[in-house]
Amino acid sequence: MLQAQMRNMLLLSSDGNITETFSGLYYEPGFNIMSPLDFEFPVSDRISIRLRKRDDETGLSFGNISYGDMSVTVSDPTNGQSVPYTIENDGATILLLTITNALTLNNPAVRVRVIDAYVKDTTDNDFISFRILVNDQDKYW
Repeated sequence: MLQAQMRNMLLLSSDGNITETFSGLYYEPGFNIMSPLDFEFPVSDRISIRLRKRDDETGLSFGNISYGDMSVTVSDPTNGQSVPYTIENDGATILLLTITNALTLNNPAVRVRVIDAYVKDTTDNDFISFRILVNDQDKYW
């Protein structure tokens, strides 16, 4: 009963300026949406997703969660390669998954534009999977 929220994105411009944007509701496939979970971000170099664990059927109670109990896979489905990420606690009931989709922040011209993420709580086998689409308008594929 894990839920995910589009938290923020970071875009590093060629002159070194950083733009950061925040938004989003929490989603849980099979609970408040009936389709696979896809997030779409505008062009960005680093993406953050907040995760929480629903404790009840109403969706009003959330339990403690720890990054140490999570098994995480983040990959590019077009070639199967792993995409760099970090996961950390953001309070007792929230985790923050940060994905760096620019292959290097010093040269963000090459970005991963489709990302699959799978997060599993190893204490009780709850999991969530989602796809992130990055609208990188200067690319053909």
